[in-house]
Amino acid sequence: MVRRALAGVIIVGMAQAACHEGICPTIACQPQVSLTYRQPIAASYHVVLSLHGVTFEADCPMELPSRTIGISSCNADGLVVTGVDLGHASNDTVDLTVSIDANEALAVKAILAGISNTRDCDLVCYRHSGTVLN
Repeated sequence: MVRRALAGVIIVGMAQAACHEGICPTIACQPQVSLTYRQPIAASYHVVLSLHGVTFEADCPMELPSRTIGISSCNADGLVVTGVDLGHASNDTVDLTVSIDANEALAVKAILAGISNTRDCDLVCYRHSGTVLN
């Protein structure tokens, strides 16, 4: 029993060390920006989001999460954008705009919540979060 526990600790330690040495995961690595709506949206809606000069659109709520780059999920409480390559800068904040049902675009600042891998990887898996003041 002690051997199994020790083996598990060693494997976890090796995996953590590999991440710190710049070995980059190729599975489940998606940069992500999670946005929460200040006021939940009760009805169906159309959202247009602009991030780094690229525009993404979706009809919400989404029944199933999308696996493409852009808006991967949305509901009454907010939305998630995945797969957008933000490069290797510090990216402490990300500026974007959100328009709901063709209303005026709202400026949103998403704050860096963490990085799943390292900046040494080809694709840095940033995790940002912010609030849409709708």
